[in-house]
Amino acid sequence: MPRPRKLNQPIIMTFAIEYEEYLLLKELSHKRMIPVSELLREAVREYIAQKYRENIVRAQDYEQLVKAGETINELTLKLNYNMFKINVKKAEELLLGLKKMVRRKLDWYTALERLRKQINKCFEIAKALPKPPEKEMKRLIEIVNELEEISRK
Repeated sequence: MPRPRKLNQPIIMTFAIEYEEYLLLKELSHKRMIPVSELLREAVREYIAQKYRENIVRAQDYEQLVKAGETINELTLKLNYNMFKINVKKAEELLLGLKKMVRRKLDWYTALERLRKQINKCFEIAKALPKPPEKEMKRLIEIVNELEEISRK
């Protein structure tokens, strides 16, 4: 008798990832005692759910602002300000996580790279703003300085 199906309409996908990321996935799947493929399916489901929730919130905000008579440019500007604040907060969380990790291990380097990418994302959003929020910009610069200090050690 064949084993029961896990998926209703499975699609097989092939994609490349960095070797270090593969090792981390394998380690996580071993700790949780599930196959890597199940771990990836969970990650995809979580990502889709998060993006879905974000889009619903953005759509509701957009509808409320349009009702208030704001122009598309004003809406875009507000959205960019909010995105900047959210992304700086995420960079701050990544920095805190990095500080708790054991230095010079594989997951530490992965976290370090994620933080660098997040910082770059923040600066890209800041470029699109006429005047980035001072408080968040100051915090972003502090994060960059802390990251430089951590990297030098």
